[in-house]
Amino acid sequence: MQHGSVFDWFCFFGLSVFIFVNLWIKFLLSLYRVIRVNCRWLNALRELSNRGPDYEESRVAVLRFEAKILGMYGFSNLISDSVLVSDTIQLLRTCGGRATAVDVVDTVMKIRGPQPQLAKLLVLDLVKTDPRIVMKDEFVELSISNHEARGLFDSDYVVFDLETTGAKCPPCRVTEIGAYRVERGKIAGKFHTLVNPETPIPAFITDLTGISDSMVKDAPKFREISAEFLNFIGDAVLVAHNAPFDVRFLNNEISMVYEGYKVGNPNLCTVQLSRKLVPQIENHKLNTVAEHFSVSLENHHRASDDAHATAKIFVNLLEDLHRRGVTDIAGARTFTAKTAKKQAE
Repeated sequence: MQHGSVFDWFCFFGLSVFIFVNLWIKFLLSLYRVIRVNCRWLNALRELSNRGPDYEESRVAVLRFEAKILGMYGFSNLISDSVLVSDTIQLLRTCGGRATAVDVVDTVMKIRGPQPQLAKLLVLDLVKTDPRIVMKDEFVELSISNHEARGLFDSDYVVFDLETTGAKCPPCRVTEIGAYRVERGKIAGKFHTLVNPETPIPAFITDLTGISDSMVKDAPKFREISAEFLNFIGDAVLVAHNAPFDVRFLNNEISMVYEGYKVGNPNLCTVQLSRKLVPQIENHKLNTVAEHFSVSLENHHRASDDAHATAKIFVNLLEDLHRRGVTDIAGARTFTAKTAKKQAE
């Protein structure tokens, strides 16, 4: 009996140690990014302080560097790809948009019963990485605009197309970006650039797009134009023909420049919309849909031309949605011919 009790005690002790160590490993991994960022910040501060006595110039440079690496990068349309942030947002949604720092640390970081001050410090580091969550006193709150409730005709859109070195992402990279801003049903701005993919372009891709290694050799790398493109996008709704493909490639490029981040803009797909609104056409490839709407499509498989045609197609689709009584982004996303028929009855 005594031997059994000792064995049970050792089992209980071993299990307790295992659980404790496992929780701390998870905690340490969650703080890895914060620790690495702080180290980089300190190194930057040390380097700048050795450059000379110009305190103001060094201070401004340090603040800019800190803002960049601590999460926001100066772009409100970037959101964290962190599991911790996603779990925190999910928790806040289940709690009505608000929870204490202690609850967040306890539930998300799995640190049971943390001291309030420690919890606040940990959550502050988390909040710095994403514009969707904010800290107010002892509480963490959601700061998310309801993209789905945006008015369909009051919203701004950026219709874009990417040419790439292949279909798989990763390892394939972007070779060209074409984008058009649509405001109140009219094209209002343009963005276009070739991109050096930093990898050879396969011959069959060159045959398809006409984009060769020599064409992109002196083109800017994505990291060199990423800020300009993010500013062009702003808070607009992204639109593409086969949006999952283009958004996936865009986020892959974004993550290589802004580690751990992706674009937070809502998106719509003209393939999906055209299937719902014009189901009678032969297929819903870009050239087929363009022909249906009498939209000119020259230089197919070049980003600027494809994006321009997609923008004109999208304007037609917007007008069709308006005629069918769709008024917001959520309605455009969930629209079906069946729901339209039901609304009409």
